[in-house]
Amino acid sequence: MPNAAAAPRSTADPAAEEPSVEPSGIAYDPMDPVLDEAPYEVWRAMRDQQPGYRNERRGVWALSRYEDVAAALKDTTRFSSAHGNVLELMSPEPVDSGMMILNDPPGHTRLRRLVSRAFTLRRTAALEEDVRAICRELLDAPDPGPPAADEVVVDVDAFPINPVDLLTIAGTYAIRPDLPAVPGSEGVGRVADVGAEVTAVAPGDRVLLMGRENWAERKRLKSTEVLKVSGDLPEDLDVWQLAMLKINPATAALMLGSYVELKEGDWVIQNAANSGVGQNLIRLARARGIRTVNVVRRESLVGALKEMGADVVVVDGDNLAEHVRQETEDAAIPLAIDAVAGEATRRLSECLADGATIVNYGLLGGKPCMVPADRVIFKGLTLTGFWLVEHLGAMTRDEKAAFYGDLAARIADGSLMVGVEAVYPIEDITGALEHARRKGRDGKILGAPGGPF
Repeated sequence: MPNAAAAPRSTADPAAEEPSVEPSGIAYDPMDPVLDEAPYEVWRAMRDQQPGYRNERRGVWALSRYEDVAAALKDTTRFSSAHGNVLELMSPEPVDSGMMILNDPPGHTRLRRLVSRAFTLRRTAALEEDVRAICRELLDAPDPGPPAADEVVVDVDAFPINPVDLLTIAGTYAIRPDLPAVPGSEGVGRVADVGAEVTAVAPGDRVLLMGRENWAERKRLKSTEVLKVSGDLPEDLDVWQLAMLKINPATAALMLGSYVELKEGDWVIQNAANSGVGQNLIRLARARGIRTVNVVRRESLVGALKEMGADVVVVDGDNLAEHVRQETEDAAIPLAIDAVAGEATRRLSECLADGATIVNYGLLGGKPCMVPADRVIFKGLTLTGFWLVEHLGAMTRDEKAAFYGDLAARIADGSLMVGVEAVYPIEDITGALEHARRKGRDGKILGAPGGPF
């Protein structure tokens, strides 16, 4: 940004005057709060047209090119920090404050060297935990307050850490929230209060959080953003499983039933079979009599998936298609579920029957889906994508309630579940995130405002 150097003179109230406009059409005022919100176009024009810009009303020069600023900072005869560093506090005489920022070299240089001894890498790293604790305290969200007429207040019981959350935090997900933002793609909680116009839920109801920003102790949100866990379900239904109900079980169920009309005895193949979606798909397919080929990256996962109900479990590799044909006795496989993309998609395509469909729902491999043209042209393979948001958006509220009610009933009877490796209190969300990023996990990582219970 431009550096401003001021002559010793008083200034008028900045709100009472308009910024001066030069013949070039540039109007730069370092005290203009509106311009300060988005000054980049003005700065670019200054660099191109008036690298030495004079604002007569303020009595300042603004330098906008790096080489000019670098030279001016060394010229303490004409450009001094000792008269103040903000326009409101500038003085005709040097200010003897002892502050490093109000000192010119060589005094500034001596003070900078002294201070730098306290900011070595080792000493700075030692402050990390204290800084994190202060940030947690200062950034703690205020109580959301009472609900409006069409709102509810929910006490959050638990939330999982999903790949979509990690992608959102990294800024690589398709939807980027406005910052600052609270992460969290799903969760479960209890209704604490409702607005005057809300009839779908009541205080005490357990609800799924259908929107985002769910990593919180308490939320106030529109009543349309919660869904009551309905049906003849036990009160002590596993809260960890309910916290994970919105995304993974729903994704598995919809991919299994929306693209290919599968009959009892048909085959489906999936990679990332040990993931939350993969485990749900195994259990849902087994309940329908559909057989599964499950592709994993580690031999150590085979036994656990077999116990879960997987028909075939194979380790991924260049000879995947050969192994699949041997294990299924050369069965025709009409549907593939792909979470990895890249070369993994190609390997799945080699296992499929003519006219089969590949449904991709993730990019764990970090590369685009790769399907050879000859398999699309001569084998008639179809590659399509799945996004849960679109499917849920096409459902009415009653359809969503029935859909999730059926999935919740499967949790209740034990036919649907995903392993949980650890539950962290919300105060240790950093530890939860570090755990969720580890490779070789055997279950999901959850957060709980009240801690594990």
